[in-house]
Amino acid sequence: MTAHLMHDGDSQPASQSVVNTEQYNLPPFERLPPEIAGSIFRRCFHGERIIIPIREKRSTAMIPWVISQVCSRWRNILMSDSTIWSSMTISYENIWDKEALTRKVEEIILPRIKLNPISFESSNLDFLNAAYYSAVIPRLIIPNLARFRHLTLSMHRIELEPLITSPPGLMESLESLKLDFTSTERLEFFQGSITVFEDAPNLRKVHFTSKYFCEFKGTGPLTLPWGQLTNIDISLNLPYAAVIQFLPHCTQLVSCRLSIGSMNEVTDEPTLPAKFVLPQLQSITLYSAYIDTHACPTLLQLLILPSLKEFTLRLFDEVSVQSTLLELIDRSRSQLEHLEISGFFTDAIQTVAELLQVTPSLKKLVIPRDHVLPTSVIKRMMTGELVPILEAIHCQVASLPLMLELLETRRSGRSPRAPVSYRGILCSVIWGHGLPECKCETL
Repeated sequence: MTAHLMHDGDSQPASQSVVNTEQYNLPPFERLPPEIAGSIFRRCFHGERIIIPIREKRSTAMIPWVISQVCSRWRNILMSDSTIWSSMTISYENIWDKEALTRKVEEIILPRIKLNPISFESSNLDFLNAAYYSAVIPRLIIPNLARFRHLTLSMHRIELEPLITSPPGLMESLESLKLDFTSTERLEFFQGSITVFEDAPNLRKVHFTSKYFCEFKGTGPLTLPWGQLTNIDISLNLPYAAVIQFLPHCTQLVSCRLSIGSMNEVTDEPTLPAKFVLPQLQSITLYSAYIDTHACPTLLQLLILPSLKEFTLRLFDEVSVQSTLLELIDRSRSQLEHLEISGFFTDAIQTVAELLQVTPSLKKLVIPRDHVLPTSVIKRMMTGELVPILEAIHCQVASLPLMLELLETRRSGRSPRAPVSYRGILCSVIWGHGLPECKCETL
């Protein structure tokens, strides 16, 4: 008799571990070595099915039976094996029988959480029964928040409510937090703030995401220990008022990705707070929704970023950014190496030309695809007059002959004023109105 591990949905085993149980002449899993039982147990929780060929007409054993056998016969061994639990991520995705797993939550997961912090991931929760889910989340997650090291939650409305009502508590093990709001029916109802994660001394990374366009109302979704965070990735449209409320406190921030929503709650001529410094920030990406493109430029007026190396700004409507960007770079006096600006900037050509003069450390430049730079600017970039150490350009040039001339200049090394050779230049060439573009990359 053999046990094959198969990915759910595959007609053939994608990867399998064959266990010979006939030598024991015993029912499956009764005499399996602990490491094999641990492997099977982990695969059960990760959504893979175990098919066990037997001599009876019923040729497969479903996951509920497997979980039951493993948990009942090997519970003590599994509970004592710290290598299984210390790095284990529990996921509900693609589990066949949610009720079978639920029955083991209190027997297996909860006791282990009390002994050793683990990771928890909930995904594809549309397949879970709402009544069960609303009962399990308060029973499993809320009382044991202090024991999770990495927590990923798919934010159904039934999951938000117990989190909103939970008071702050010490969570000394929590290092990263990810909340997926894709499954939340309506974000407009979220008027309050979740404070349960406020006291997490080791929390460094937070990520809020959604697959669909959404915007929070009020002052934002969470109260977090902003002053200790090093990585923030928020792809939701946070209100501008919420961003300027927490961002000045993020003094340890190294990487930041923000999607800023509306400034509707701000008056037409807002009284801006004083400029603030983010001394550790090296990479920042700012998005501004099409409903309000003035939020990002307004925020840029407040920032001082002395350690900035990578800057990306993406807008979705016409807005003037030239003076704002130039002031930010001059104010920060940073050694900018990667610059990407995209959107329908009304002053894109002038912006790029001016920026190149004040960013001598720039190595990679990505400019708007909807704007064609003048030939003179391109040539000055290629010869090293504007940017001496430029290594890569993503841009559009006016004609195919110009592109060939630029590439030939690069290949032949006829760039006497460029102290560093260009390792790769990528140009998009416009062949004509309405015709597709042709991209050519040099090695």
